[in-house]
Amino acid sequence: MEGGEEARLWVARVELIDLLAWGALAALVAITSYRAYEEYYLPRRRLQALEAMKQNLDDPVEASETSQITKNE
Repeated sequence: MEGGEEARLWVARVELIDLLAWGALAALVAITSYRAYEEYYLPRRRLQALEAMKQNLDDPVEASETSQITKNE
């Protein structure tokens, strides 16, 4: 490759601390997003599933009628 100094890779011109800072920022966003998903979104879905299961256990006659209706359709 000709061009000498200008032909270097862009990574060689960026200071290492800049790369580490952007990497840390990306990791912070990823970890925060995962924790928000794990702490807020999943419990709500699990609670809804548990509520539905409790309702089916409380009203087994209605649940069986509903399942028979869906099977007949």
